[in-house]
Parts: sequence; structure tokens; C-alpha cells
Amino acid sequence: EDAKAQKNRTSAVDAMKKNAVGQEIGPLKLTDFTGKPLDAELTKDKVVILHFWSYQDAPLEEPYGQIGYLDFLNRRIDDAPITILGVVVNDRLAEGQRASAVQGAKRLRSFMNLGYTIVLDDGALKQLGDPRVADAKLPLFVVIGRDGKVLEYHVGNYEVDRDRGLKQLEDVAKSAANKK
Repeated sequence: EDAKAQKNRTSAVDAMKKNAVGQEIGPLKLTDFTGKPLDAELTKDKVVILHFWSYQDAPLEEPYGQIGYLDFLNRRIDDAPITILGVVVNDRLAEGQRASAVQGAKRLRSFMNLGYTIVLDDGALKQLGDPRVADAKLPLFVVIGRDGKVLEYHVGNYEVDRDRGLKQLEDVAKSAANKK
């Protein structure tokens, strides 16, 4: 029974990936911590890595949605035209506990000393395909090319390279950044 559920979950996530990759997604439904829409200048003419995860300070469980590795990647990309956005996906945002969710994300950002921008999901996850509807777990990593098309849709954690961290994600983003 469990194997069948796993197979169904995998095929549903594969279908979401197939639907997303290659699609132009248009403006992302993301806001800053104050509720203002994301500044388009932040992503203009850049490869965008979206990391959908809970970004809450408690309970905090390893591997923390791989945010440490994502921050390592952020520090490695230097002046490449790549923007990393951590996207808070938290039920408290929709349940009238927005302030609590924002405070939790701010505490986590401070505790982990994250150098990339963290924003709130305001419909972007639904726009791209929420893997949780197929009983899959976050994180979800999405890479969007400079042309606005989805290049990568990866549910779950990446394999970690001892020297380069999230090598597969870095390779996809850097390859896209080098294309004009």
C-alpha cells in the first residue's frame, strides 16, 4: 500500500514538473515582509532561483530545507546575473497569523545569517504547481531563466556535493546565466 502511494506521489510530482518546465510564468505573486509586491528590478534580466520552504524558526529540523547550502551558493555566485529568493510558505500567512509567520522567518534569517532575500508567497507556489497537493514535502526549488521560462522544478533536497554544495542547482543557474 505504501509503495503504491509513493508511486502515485512520484508520478503526480513528475506531472507538475513536466507542466512547469519550459513554461513562461509571468509576474511572480510574491510580497516583501510588509506585504508590498516584489520589486521587479530585483529579478529583471536575471536567472531567479526560488526556494519554497516554511522559513520558520520553530520547530527547526535538519537539514533546514538546505538553506545553509543555498546561502553558500548565494555567496559563490558573486556578480553572476542570478538572484536567489527564499519564499516563505507557511499556513499561518493565510490563517490571519501573518505577523507571527513573518517574525518566525525574520528570526530564522537572523539565526542562520542568510544573505539572500526572503519574501512571502502570495500565490507563486500555486502558480508554479504546489507539490504538497500530491503529498510531497517542501522544499521546492524552481529556476527561472532570464527569458522568464522555468528551467528547473525540483521537489525535495538536492544531493550535496562535499566541495560545491548544491552543485546541480548551481550548474543549472550558471548555465542559464551565461546564455544571452
